[in-house]
Amino acid sequence: MELLTSPGSDDLSALLGRINVRSVVYCLSDLSAPWGFRVDGSATAKFHLVLDGQATLTLDDPGATGVTLAAGELVLLPHGSGHLMRDRGDSPARPLDHILVEGSPDQAGHLAFGGGGPCTSLLCGGFEHVADGFRRAFPPASG
Repeated sequence: MELLTSPGSDDLSALLGRINVRSVVYCLSDLSAPWGFRVDGSATAKFHLVLDGQATLTLDDPGATGVTLAAGELVLLPHGSGHLMRDRGDSPARPLDHILVEGSPDQAGHLAFGGGGPCTSLLCGGFEHVADGFRRAFPPASG
């Protein structure tokens, strides 16, 4: 197959091209409002890609304010920061591990969860084999 246009270059693509990092998809989720989940901090770099709808991300830092993410936006948490993902900033959030146990994603890793309102689709995952150089390339997140 011949490409009609060459892919654009950006700083993140260049950085990822220079380091050995492998992404792992945890689940593809269809979340109906109201919904919310909490992810504990860990050494694993994480990401969330909003495929459809919108989500609010709030870091587990004192005084952190939520950031609204729209369809097509990606959030990268290279330091594995604990955080909340919700349909809006005041929706209740449960630990993601509990939702995954109760919701039982299918064999393809697809999860449906929420209260029956407007839907948001998220692709959530992490990065394995992340070198310290990768983390140093990004400043620690702050609220």
